[in-house]
Amino acid sequence: MQTFTFIVTDLADFESEPIKMEFESDEKAVTYGSLFVREMLEQMPDISGRGICVTVYDDEGAPIAIVPVDPVN
Repeated sequence: MQTFTFIVTDLADFESEPIKMEFESDEKAVTYGSLFVREMLEQMPDISGRGICVTVYDDEGAPIAIVPVDPVN
């Protein structure tokens, strides 16, 4: 198991407290990041259109994914 860190951010001014979770692989952590974003949108639809995303970091602190809240055009 590896520890991954998830941070809600706008990549400029806003950054949430880190959320740490354990997963077996990078792919599972990224999949969780997508589910996390979907759940955030369901609970807080007003975050849409604000450039928010979830960044996923591996256990060494390297970024492995940026999951946008809004679809990328």
